[in-house]
Amino acid sequence: MASVEVEDHSSVLFQIDTGGNIGLISPDYAATLGAPGDRPTGDGTIRGAGATIEIKTAYLHALRFGGVRFADVLVAFPAIWSGDYYTSDMKGVICVDLLRRFQAVVLDWPHDRMILIPKPGITPVAGAFAPPGSR
Repeated sequence: MASVEVEDHSSVLFQIDTGGNIGLISPDYAATLGAPGDRPTGDGTIRGAGATIEIKTAYLHALRFGGVRFADVLVAFPAIWSGDYYTSDMKGVICVDLLRRFQAVVLDWPHDRMILIPKPGITPVAGAFAPPGSR
């Protein structure tokens, strides 16, 4: 799980999915945000482990993750949010479309952490974790 801020609201937990192509936001969390993704791009379906789910897609104005604030992030809003994969405290899913915006993503299994290294020219926001030797 990772801490994420959507549309400059308080941090919530998102799952990391290195096999997914587009980020997801739960229907309940989307409702608490008011009108996130107020720039719709369309409807469609996504297929995952054993299920096909109807989605709506839209661009978020802002999403902060890994110490970097991203603008214009395309996400999907699934019609249902259930199953063994989703937990009650999980408000969304970060996928490859956002992870590829970093120079490197290091999965440090022995220390149970993920290190995100911003691309050159990207300055982490105040208070963000920076990898050793990056400052």
